[in-house]
Amino acid sequence: MHLAYLMLRSNFHELKDILTLAKRVGARQIVASNLTLIIDPKLFSEAIFNNTEYLEYYGIALEEIKGKAADENIIFDYHGPGLDSVSGQCRENVRHACVINVEGEVVPCVLTDPVLCKTREPCNSNPPCYIFEGQSFPIRGISFGNMQNETLTHIWNKKEYSGFRALFKPETTKSPEQILSEMPQCCVKCYKRLGA
Repeated sequence: MHLAYLMLRSNFHELKDILTLAKRVGARQIVASNLTLIIDPKLFSEAIFNNTEYLEYYGIALEEIKGKAADENIIFDYHGPGLDSVSGQCRENVRHACVINVEGEVVPCVLTDPVLCKTREPCNSNPPCYIFEGQSFPIRGISFGNMQNETLTHIWNKKEYSGFRALFKPETTKSPEQILSEMPQCCVKCYKRLGA
């Protein structure tokens, strides 16, 4: 069992109690993540990476929790608190994992799920949008195949899917500019990619 904690500006102070909870429920790992898919503009200020004057405080607090967790033999992994604007890595581990949605679509991560792109209200023809660096973008899904028609092994080994995963290899010889030019826009404009 592991615990996943979504760090927000309004709940960050509660993170100090996560080790007590982990020990109580027998969790051996804690993953603390940034808010990355921001659909409601009101939530933009909740993302801790936007609270730049407190980034040092967040970093110190996270490292302190990590040290205490190690003393308890608990893995504490955190994403952030700041952003790395040139990062080509993705915190969703798209090179080694995938998501199969309720319709059988095989997608690189939950943030690229085509189900998210569908309108929430039948009368609304506009796709839902998310906010990235102060601008609004439509949520566009990516699917490399559907489990109703193909095996997961076949989908995983497709040339298009292998090429997508290769963009995120840390040992790539491509320049950051070239990698970004080949990435789907939903990945280029995603806070998961910028997570430090």
